[in-house]
Parts: sequence; structure tokens; C-alpha cells
Amino acid sequence: MTVARKHHYVPQMYLTGFANDKDQCFVVDAATRKAFTASTANIAAERDYNKIEVKGVPADALEKELGAFEGVISPGIKRVRETASFGEEKRPRGHH
Repeated sequence: MTVARKHHYVPQMYLTGFANDKDQCFVVDAATRKAFTASTANIAAERDYNKIEVKGVPADALEKELGAFEGVISPGIKRVRETASFGEEKRPRGHH
């Protein structure tokens, strides 16, 4: 089984909301002040960022759980992006 090593500290599914149709974001490196575009897979990520060292627990257990959580909430975030609504909005009586 493969161990996840590239860990996003900003979820990739969140970054896609800022990406263009090629799945790229405009990025500015704060240290060098250089601007460029990069894939959401390659930004806001660091090797072993969420690595844990607990005996008997896989080193990437947290990363995998965060990924599972993102999978659960991703459809809701996508729906909000597409509809600009958090759900079925009810209006007070007498208002149109």
C-alpha cells in the first residue's frame, strides 16, 4: 500500500474554486515575490506536513482521514459554488 507523502495544508478541493479551466491557480511566492501559475496539486502542499509518529498508527493516517472528510464535504462545497446558495432558501411570507 502506498503511503501519502504530499500533504495539502489547504485542501485541494478548496483550491479548485480558485482555479482556471486548466486546474491552475495564480500564485505568488511570498519569499521571492515571483508570480506564476501552478496546478492545484502542486500548491499549498508540503512533504509529510500531516505526518504523525504514533506507534501502531500509519504515518499518513491523518492525511487519509482528512482526505476522506474532504470527500464527504466536497459535493456541498461544489453545490454552493455552482448555485451561490447554502440550500433551499425560504422567504418570509409576503416577499417575492
